[in-house]
Amino acid sequence: MDIVDTIRRRERMVQRELDAEGREIDLKERLRTIYAAQGIDVPDHVLEQGVTAIKEDRFVYTPAAPGFPRTLATLYVSRNTWGKWLLGAVAAVMIAAAGYYAAVVAPAAKLPGRIEALHAEVVAMAPGNDARTEADQLRDAGLAAARRGERDQARAAITSLEALHQRLEQIVALKRVEGQRIETLHAEIAGITEEAEARAQADQLRDTGLAAVQRGDAGNARAAIASLEALHQRLEQSVALKRVEGQRIETLHAEIAGITEEAEARTQADQLRDAGLAAVQRGDAGNARAAIASLEGLVGLLEQEYTLRVVNRPGEYSGVFRIPDVNEQARNYYVIVEAIDSRGNVLTLPILSEETGTTERVKAWGLRVDEDVFNAVANDKKDDGIIQNNRFGEKKRGRLTADFTMPTTGAAITVW
Repeated sequence: MDIVDTIRRRERMVQRELDAEGREIDLKERLRTIYAAQGIDVPDHVLEQGVTAIKEDRFVYTPAAPGFPRTLATLYVSRNTWGKWLLGAVAAVMIAAAGYYAAVVAPAAKLPGRIEALHAEVVAMAPGNDARTEADQLRDAGLAAARRGERDQARAAITSLEALHQRLEQIVALKRVEGQRIETLHAEIAGITEEAEARAQADQLRDTGLAAVQRGDAGNARAAIASLEALHQRLEQSVALKRVEGQRIETLHAEIAGITEEAEARTQADQLRDAGLAAVQRGDAGNARAAIASLEGLVGLLEQEYTLRVVNRPGEYSGVFRIPDVNEQARNYYVIVEAIDSRGNVLTLPILSEETGTTERVKAWGLRVDEDVFNAVANDKKDDGIIQNNRFGEKKRGRLTADFTMPTTGAAITVW
């Protein structure tokens, strides 16, 4: 078997050699045909050189051995695949770096400049050394924190400087508005009154308000303004009262003095004038006007002239009597009268009732008399139904009360 195999291998080798020669001839012919198709006449020795180069595998690509150059070449060739990812990663890193710089590095670099700028604004605005000292301390603390890289502490110093700046701005605004208002009101009050008490009160309110302005206390500054305005309004009312109500009080008092010589009437007028002027002095318009009303009523009363006449009309009582609850055996007698002026008109007058203790305006009232007077009036009416002696008294101008022609205590009733 070995001899047979050996013979067979040799036959195959001979066949390959013969085939190789055939291939060379075939390859030369094919090359000649290719060049001829291109119009090129190539000699045989050139064709033989080409065939030899093909046999020597000169035109066969042999991959490079593994190594760093091959790796670089492979990376270069495949750059379209991995280059996109690398470019994206580089871009992401650059964006992150830019964001970090914008969010952290740049703001941190600006902190010292912001601190210095705020400090300069506060110092320029500060009204006193206390605010400047506080600003210096905050600036120094903030700059020290910035140098140490302690951004939170540096920002805290900036926040405190901003708060101080805002407070000082409020003080400046308060001085411009509330401070000016306080000074204006104080000056107006000083121009209105010469009263020492009112001026002292205005001085105290001004000092309190300006102190509040100085420390930026808007609430207390406005409270001082409100108090000054109230004082100003009260003093203005007092001036108006003195000019109007005060003058009216004096005029009415003078009229009363010209109407009556009666001591009681003049005493009442003096008391009402004094009470009214005191109310005017303290700015109490209500009591001042009440005094004026009383003086006017007194003038009206003194001006009145009328005759007291016993009522004598059909269907109306001319007299009544009362049985007191405390003594049922006794009787209180009253003659019913009315006031008639010079033109014959029945007047309506204020009458104090001894039973109720209240004053009512009535056209007829009962005056208390003794039993003899009561019976005399009753008998006068019984004989012919007419009271011939019907004149009970007379009220003359300048008198507070009527002069009675019949005996009476002057006590009255208004209802029977």
